[in-house]
This record gives sequence, C-alpha cells and structure tokens, in this order.
Amino acid sequence: REVHPEVCFARWNAGKPMLHRKSRRPGRLEREALIDSVWPGEREKLRGLLHGRRYKPDDLNDAFAALWTARRIRNNEVAVLPVSPPIDAAGLRMEIVV
Repeated sequence: REVHPEVCFARWNAGKPMLHRKSRRPGRLEREALIDSVWPGEREKLRGLLHGRRYKPDDLNDAFAALWTARRIRNNEVAVLPVSPPIDAAGLRMEIVV
C-alpha cells in the first residue's frame, strides 16, 4: 500500500490540510499535536531511542502518519485516492491510501 504523509495528515486533521510547512517549527508542532493526541509520549520515547542517529524531526512525524494509516488499513477504515484507481502495466492499483 502506498501512503503520502501530507495526505494522511490532512485526513487525520478532519480533512483539512495542515497550515504550515512540515519542516518549519509551526508545521512540526501542528503535526506533533495530532501524533501526541493518539500516542501520548511515544514520539518522545522514539526520539530518545534515535538519539545520535541522523534523521529530521519531520521524518519521524511522517513515519507516524504512515503508522496512523496502517492502523486504518488494519481496521478497514482506509480511504483510497483516487476512488477508482487506474491499474499499471504490472496489474497493480495506482492508489494512495489514507
């Protein structure tokens, strides 16, 4: 399944796109508020485990968006974009799930 973090965050945010760029502090904070509302304290735990590793905070936030979507897939709550996706030459659906 393919996810796009910004599409996931928009769906998670009551269908409204995030207001700020993910790489800027206001954008990180609005995404982290969503993450912390579902997994309180987990983002900070992971940051501690990743200490000294090379990653950007928005990469960790994107991983949480993918996790949020994976849970929706597991619960059969996922939406597919586009609604009727085309099929590629290998027979795979060309879709994004949120």
